Amino acid sequence: MSIQRNPRANLAPRQPLVAEPTPEPVKVPVSSTFQTLSDSQVKLTHRIDRDLRRRFKIATTAAGTTMGDVMEELITEWLRKNES
Repeated sequence: MSIQRNPRANLAPRQPLVAEPTPEPVKVPVSSTFQTLSDSQVKLTHRIDRDLRRRFKIATTAAGTTMGDVMEELITEWLRKNES
């Protein structure tokens, strides 16, 4: 039994893949990413369980909102129920 050569086979050496050049990352000053507070806002800091914070961050990101927006909504609702 002999091996027959396929006349349509491409037996030329393979050419190396040429990667497209990666664009340079845009350099943005860190200070431009800071959130600025309006005149009526203050910063609220609280410590919570690490896993609870991680789950909260994942859920708010999936919902397309921020943790701060949800916290403000929850506090407003709690005050509506308890401030009478």
